[in-house]
Amino acid sequence: MNTFTHFIVTLAAFLFAGVVLRTVLKRFIATIVVPMNHRCIHSRNGKLVGLLDSGRHRFVGMGHQFECFDNRLQQVTLQTQELTTLEGITVKTTAVGLFRVVDPIVAVSATADFNGTLYTLIQLALRDAFSGVEAETLLSNVRTIGPKLLEVVQPKASDLGLELTELVVRDVIFPADIKAALSECWRSKKSALADLEAARGKAAIARTMANAAKLYETNPSLLKIRYIEALEQASKGMGNTFVIGMSDEKALNHI
Repeated sequence: MNTFTHFIVTLAAFLFAGVVLRTVLKRFIATIVVPMNHRCIHSRNGKLVGLLDSGRHRFVGMGHQFECFDNRLQQVTLQTQELTTLEGITVKTTAVGLFRVVDPIVAVSATADFNGTLYTLIQLALRDAFSGVEAETLLSNVRTIGPKLLEVVQPKASDLGLELTELVVRDVIFPADIKAALSECWRSKKSALADLEAARGKAAIARTMANAAKLYETNPSLLKIRYIEALEQASKGMGNTFVIGMSDEKALNHI
């Protein structure tokens, strides 16, 4: 074997050894790059090691496992739900919530599917909220249901390692006949309130006139002054003609 052949063989041996060494090192050095806005659960041979933040991480040895979670806001949407009000009326509604995973270890330890569990918690709270409210009250307070549900579900979501930040009931759909009946009831109430206010106004005017009559009765001179003020006010207009007889003075004296 000449020198050149020996060199080629030696070089090939080194290259082969390098490939083998790299393969062996890959098996004994675990590398993971955690994306931005993510956290990863690091376990080894089925045992928890810890949490990894964004960046590149290397670990020596075999048996490393990694499970990454997005810690940005995520959405949970409840499709059309058929719910029953306090008086037994069936309505349809949808809801949407915003949450983020704040503790991945708790999220995977507390439940096998935290998304499904959160969905169920919101669904149950929604059913309880609707079953305790009359349809008319529900129709006029739709916007307040979401915040009340948030107060109920938020602590339970926290137990799952989740932060529920917002919960909104988007639509409440009543049957057509019930909606028409509620609208008619609302109009009747508004009409009754308007009539009541009108009656109160008339009663106030009547009381005022009665008080004025008593005042004029005990003080006739006030009526004379009011009479003169009325004539003076009316005389300010254009084209008005007043005929005052001589008996006016006597009439006023007898008032």
